[in-house]
Amino acid sequence: MFNQADFDRVKGMLNDGTAPQAVKDEFQNLKNSTYTAPGYVHNPQTKIVRGDATGTGFPGENYGYAMRDAASAYQKALLWKLTDDVQYAEAAVKIMNDWAAVCTEVASNDANHILAAGCQGYTFANAAEIMQTYNGWNANDLAAVKSWLVRVFASKNKDLSYIHISEH
Repeated sequence: MFNQADFDRVKGMLNDGTAPQAVKDEFQNLKNSTYTAPGYVHNPQTKIVRGDATGTGFPGENYGYAMRDAASAYQKALLWKLTDDVQYAEAAVKIMNDWAAVCTEVASNDANHILAAGCQGYTFANAAEIMQTYNGWNANDLAAVKSWLVRVFASKNKDLSYIHISEH
């Protein structure tokens, strides 16, 4: 979604005060977000359940954890790029590493799991895309997150494109 030139341009405008007020306001909102707060606690799940939880081993939906944690990883990644504050980088990486270590699938007894795979998978992938330039991310951990994104999320998105779209 962004390239280094985009980050450099916005960061430069924020630093020299030439950013439009709307950009300054949104940057402040990003810094004040619940998801970027130092005390934000992420909560990785073994399965992301969205929709009918029958047969998933979970009593109900829990995709909200992934939704919030993906948002946190993404927002912290943005702040790291715009501020160079490694605390944001470390927090974003930790969220993704922890999810990749425990989450094995996106599930439901209906098609809603595909929605979660698309939405949360996309957000986690964007955070990882930004963070892969962070030198402090261990190469093995980065590889594990990439593998997790493909295995858990991309496979559902592939199923959607081949099965559901081709049927119509």
